[in-house]
Amino acid sequence: MRLAFCLACLCVVGQAKAAGLVFNENFTILAAKSQPALTSGFSERLLAAAERYRREIAQEWFAQELADGVGKTTISLTVSHRVDKAFTWARSGARNYHVVYLTTSPQQAVGSTLKHEIAHVVLATQFPGNARLPIWLEEGIASRYDDAERIRLRKQITQSFGHARPWPQVTQLFATENVPSVDQTTYAFAVSLTDYLLTLDNRKTLLRFGAMCSQSTPDQALATHYQMQPHELQLRWQHWVHQVEKVAQLPQ
Repeated sequence: MRLAFCLACLCVVGQAKAAGLVFNENFTILAAKSQPALTSGFSERLLAAAERYRREIAQEWFAQELADGVGKTTISLTVSHRVDKAFTWARSGARNYHVVYLTTSPQQAVGSTLKHEIAHVVLATQFPGNARLPIWLEEGIASRYDDAERIRLRKQITQSFGHARPWPQVTQLFATENVPSVDQTTYAFAVSLTDYLLTLDNRKTLLRFGAMCSQSTPDQALATHYQMQPHELQLRWQHWVHQVEKVAQLPQ
């Protein structure tokens, strides 16, 4: 009986390793080693990268790491050299548990694509349930960790506001419940508005503002933390974008 049990355990462990299954108290990695371009030990690399980003982002935004075992996350990887996309499903409640789906290259799976999604994990863990930050603000923060090409594209889009594109409206962004991955205009707006709010005060104020948006209304949160109304934020943000654009056009 003991021999049979031990053989069964070895079989399960062997199958888990073949499936690229590694885990610790914070993450479970599902990355099938049968996928092309995945080398031996890649799941361990992905696990280490996820842990590193979890620490770095929490330290950057909260000045301390998240407790181990809080916001446990499964990361599921499908390797693709043509597609680079990801999605985080965050579950809040008594069991704060998240799932990150990655469809990307091995390089991006341990790089900026993963870091963007771990930012969602950290924020959703710190602000669970009704305190969850507005989706536009989460994306505005998470997108700061994107690759250089995405950042460049969004800067171009922002610079086109008021010229080739109409100015997007703050009130519409505040009401946004979902930001599709293909909607780069909304991503650009969310990133730019997040950056602007960070010029007015520190990260703590931004996060308190975001949490209050979920607890009351964006108008009340804006008045409480930035002493302005949406129409004032609209005008001040537009002016700031113009100023940034002028600086960018100066000879280097």
